[in-house]
Amino acid sequence: MKSPLLATAAVLAAAPSSHALFGLGFSYGRNTSSVSSSTETVSAGLPTYLADYAVANGITAGTLVIDRAALDGLQQLGVKTWLDLPLIPVEFEAGANVAWGSYKSKVLFDDPTGTHSLEVKTGLDTPVPVWGIGDGETPYVSTSLDASVRYPFLTLPPLSPLKPFKLYAGGGVSWFYASKVVSKNDVVDMFNISGGTTTDKAAAEAALSSKLKDDFYESSFGGHLLLGAQFKLPVVPLAFYADGKWYFNAATSDAATDMPLAVSVGAAFAL
Repeated sequence: MKSPLLATAAVLAAAPSSHALFGLGFSYGRNTSSVSSSTETVSAGLPTYLADYAVANGITAGTLVIDRAALDGLQQLGVKTWLDLPLIPVEFEAGANVAWGSYKSKVLFDDPTGTHSLEVKTGLDTPVPVWGIGDGETPYVSTSLDASVRYPFLTLPPLSPLKPFKLYAGGGVSWFYASKVVSKNDVVDMFNISGGTTTDKAAAEAALSSKLKDDFYESSFGGHLLLGAQFKLPVVPLAFYADGKWYFNAATSDAATDMPLAVSVGAAFAL
């Protein structure tokens, strides 16, 4: 009778703990970042490049037209690692996430005569389909690096030395690298450059498309609140988790969601 009990105890002692001290996991989820639909025009106070282009080509009543469809929610992939040190009541977590989607948009400079009108390319053409990004559409991408401190406020079962399930809450700091948006403020800011004194329509379109592409991403610092759950399989070095993060100052454009919620589920190698 004692032999099976001793054997079981030996297996449990030698096996990875149900309380994971370290983990490395990968996740999929959704991010609530969104971009609203809008049609905006600029006639007076054109950005520098277009003002110079209008003068060079004798355009007296040119209008910048910025049009976009809505984007509602992003796909998200993530990776995270955590460390649970003995005798310390809090745990430490570091993670990286990339969320993406796309929307239709147009940027036009309208010459009333039709002779010198410009159409600036805003879409992404890829040789192979990209999941979550429509062909020829404008991508919206938000990447975050997170450092968190979390507190496990509930572990189950309560009277067992093996506590495979826990709920935790916490927060931390985030660094974001995110797209701007095809919006009036962002486009005017990007087109405030010299070089517009050209009569070559194709060259002007290429210069503005290149500027839009080169300056379309920007970084920012913010933070997040965290709520999650984790289940560590006994004996097996595998854990499953679900996380929700509420981000602050995540957008680099005032036309995108600045405080999105990201929800993800994942699996991890856990010891």
